[in-house]
Amino acid sequence: MERESGALQPSGAQARDGHRAVWLVALLVVAVALGGFWAGRATVGEGRVETDVSSSTLTVTVKREAVGRVLTLNVTAQQPKTLLAANALGGVVTRTAGSVTARQGATLYVVAGIPVRAVQGREPFYRDLAIGVRGQDVIALRAALVAMGHLSAPGEVFDGATYYAVRAWQRALGIEESGTVRLGELVAVPSLPARLVVDSTLAAPGKVLSGGEAIVSGARGTPRFTLVVSEEQARLIPKTATISMRYAGQRWRARIARAQKDDSGDTILVLGALGGGAVCRAQCQLLPAGDTTSILSQVTVVPQTTGPAVPVASVTTAADGSTSVEVVSGEGASTSRPVKVLASQDGMAVVEGVEEGDQVLVFGDGQ
Repeated sequence: MERESGALQPSGAQARDGHRAVWLVALLVVAVALGGFWAGRATVGEGRVETDVSSSTLTVTVKREAVGRVLTLNVTAQQPKTLLAANALGGVVTRTAGSVTARQGATLYVVAGIPVRAVQGREPFYRDLAIGVRGQDVIALRAALVAMGHLSAPGEVFDGATYYAVRAWQRALGIEESGTVRLGELVAVPSLPARLVVDSTLAAPGKVLSGGEAIVSGARGTPRFTLVVSEEQARLIPKTATISMRYAGQRWRARIARAQKDDSGDTILVLGALGGGAVCRAQCQLLPAGDTTSILSQVTVVPQTTGPAVPVASVTTAADGSTSVEVVSGEGASTSRPVKVLASQDGMAVVEGVEEGDQVLVFGDGQ
């Protein structure tokens, strides 16, 4: 029996190993606890609000901040096009402009040394213009000559003053000063400046034209502005969102007119101007005709609001819907103060009812 009893007792080495294992486990527990404590302090310290940490409460200092959210997305503008004029000159093309933002008198392409120019006008040019001719085409020509500084007054009659103004324009272009304008030299564009498209295949340098080629196109109708977003993005964007964009030196603002799903499950937001009509207002002619243009836009998901800001976690909502925060005094006592939440985003809320510098309770005993 003594041998059996002795066989159950550990040796001296075994006892020491057992004690060492117990101490290692204890030290590990202490290390984990300290690590958690310091990790907690580091997490609190990295926030953007000042904190006053004690064993039972966490307070923040109210600061003035801006709360809002904006998404940067691409708006697509599609501008339909229409033929503005068929070529009426014959000869070899020596120069072409391609896609261009044309102003009064801009050269679109050159045939046999004769520049074909853009002139603002509602009716197509259909005849030679010379002394004694009158009509809408003369009105358009004279308005262009006035705009370019070659003529002092508009009018509907091709008179002597118009003759000399045409010669001055021809001199500036470096072509024969005939004082007359042949059919095919001018292309009527409803509004200028405008983005025009010259068919670079038909009017490529070296091509021989005989007349009748459909070369110059411009905008037709109202451009369509759309914003294609994923299902997740669609949930973020409210129906009242404002979309702002800049293009060709212009700033346009839009709203969501309607939404529809495409075959892939994405949402197509069709846009309109804030006051109705086209997003591009009176500058739609700046968009390239027949092309799809991508325009970087800012979508305001949450309008920016600036004011005293507190963590959302510090705001308490009562059963009647009223909201309040606990303001902590210098002595450590807290008082409930009614507030109005003006805006909230990413865990912060701009509220009315507290002042900058107030100490607000985020959590404490019983919370």
